[in-house]
Amino acid sequence: MNKEEFKIILEPEFYEDMAEDFDNGNLLYNPWTNVYIKINDNNFFKEECLDPKLRLGTGFYGPLYVFIEQLISLPYQLNKDGKVLYTDPEEQIYGALVFEKKGEHVIIADIDDNNWYKKEGVWYDGEKLVYSSPDKVPMSKNNVVEYDAFKKGCIEGVEDVLSKLVLKYPQIEYTSGYRNLKENFKKYKDL
Repeated sequence: MNKEEFKIILEPEFYEDMAEDFDNGNLLYNPWTNVYIKINDNNFFKEECLDPKLRLGTGFYGPLYVFIEQLISLPYQLNKDGKVLYTDPEEQIYGALVFEKKGEHVIIADIDDNNWYKKEGVWYDGEKLVYSSPDKVPMSKNNVVEYDAFKKGCIEGVEDVLSKLVLKYPQIEYTSGYRNLKENFKKYKDL
């Protein structure tokens, strides 16, 4: 059997005052990022057809700092809680990624509503839209990955986006926002 690969890639929208925002804590609303997920080189979002305003079709779109924070602790939270919502707590976006651990595998799905846990909704499973209740995360051949590959992909995703930030703005490494991310990453990386 081939070894599974999982990648989560954050592509920030860089802007002139980005390092300053990382230093003064103005990070809930800016900057924004595209989030791409690949499972065995297949783009999870290739068939996406939820709300076009969110740029779905190629990836997920939302606030960078919040998504990095969530990505840092995602494997730990998944082990602890079994199901994790990956979204914007300020509800600036209408949608969420849901990760659920089943045995030694992780199921990834996209739901069109931040209130997914309250009612039935439209889910995307990497292939098609599925109408389902909140306790039944849909599975397909395109949204299941081994936990170890998932954890490795999350760690590499954080390392990648942090290095992109420093390459673009070397001074960002000395900001309080960046230091907080690095400290949390060290804390959760080996859990």
